[in-house]
Amino acid sequence: WLQREGQPLIRDGVAEYQFASLQALVRAVRNARAEYRVEPNKKVGATVVASAPLSSLLDAESDAIAFLARITIDELQIIESDAEGSPGTAEADEQSVRLVVEEGLEAFVPLADLIDPVKERKRLGKQESSLEASINKLNARLSSPGFVDKAPTEVVDKAKVELREFRQQLESVQRSLAALPL
Repeated sequence: WLQREGQPLIRDGVAEYQFASLQALVRAVRNARAEYRVEPNKKVGATVVASAPLSSLLDAESDAIAFLARITIDELQIIESDAEGSPGTAEADEQSVRLVVEEGLEAFVPLADLIDPVKERKRLGKQESSLEASINKLNARLSSPGFVDKAPTEVVDKAKVELREFRQQLESVQRSLAALPL
């Protein structure tokens, strides 16, 4: 930036904080979209709960937030939280993804907007089948006396670790399947 020699650049700390909060909000929604593999052209809904000074700024910049985060403008709600807690927390249920952006700023995105339950159920079902096959294969190998007796200890230990990891992954997939809306 152009400035006179010896004169420091004037900075507005409040504006910098507000802009950083807006960026963090957009980043959080975009990260959630990526995590749930939402199609790039699909828009989602969102409820943003923010502290008093921040909520008025976010409300004024709602068009930019909707554009940058790929949120349907009609489904973007910005709610001001009070000192006792956010009213949006009570409204959000297990069918919403809660994104804690920073102190005094969080967003709730409906899970139904992020995933297609039919496609997700199919994807998780394939993953579940694959994990079950891997678990059965490792169980058979570990229950074979020839493998356990003749294989080096490191190989047997590695197989046991893999089995434990596959079981944990299977539990996680089964929890995700159970949590999907019908």
